[in-house]
Amino acid sequence: MRNSVLKKIFRGPQLIPLLLLACPAAILAMAMVPGHPEERPRDRDRVRVIRMLEIADAIEEFNVDRGRLPLPRRERGSSGWDPSTSPPFIRELEQHGYLDRIPRDPLNNERHHFRYSVFSQGAYDCDGLGPYWILALTHFETDEYRARYGDLISCTGRNWSESFEFTLGGGAEFTRRSMPPEAALGGGYRPLR
Repeated sequence: MRNSVLKKIFRGPQLIPLLLLACPAAILAMAMVPGHPEERPRDRDRVRVIRMLEIADAIEEFNVDRGRLPLPRRERGSSGWDPSTSPPFIRELEQHGYLDRIPRDPLNNERHHFRYSVFSQGAYDCDGLGPYWILALTHFETDEYRARYGDLISCTGRNWSESFEFTLGGGAEFTRRSMPPEAALGGGYRPLR
């Protein structure tokens, strides 16, 4: 008797309709599962903003604790900027424990990368009590992020959005456009004067 019940349950013709229903459902379920957060341009742009905010927080903490800004590594051909494409990028933040590892651009290539520089007091007519820093992203991949985060800070003598698509800075009086509220997702970017 037990065999006959099993035969009724596992009869061949009943499995085919079951498979025809289960396969499309499984394919749809897999399509809804999000992939790695850096697979799509919009996701990579979001990661860029979050990582830049993390670096900006670490720069400010370093400055408050040590009374100076982390030194940029001036690389030949980079116009005085420390690029994330050639390690070590802002080495002191990692060496002194402000970041476990320096966040990089998801692509980190010649077109998409971060740059960091320190400018002397008053450079480009940015008023401050001492040197100031700029952290820049060379390019976003989407127009949405370009419009949302472009042209955030400038000084009388320089608008960094002419060279970069996203810039953060501290240590000077900048002309600022408000940071979009969702930027807080990446950390507590608090520009210090």
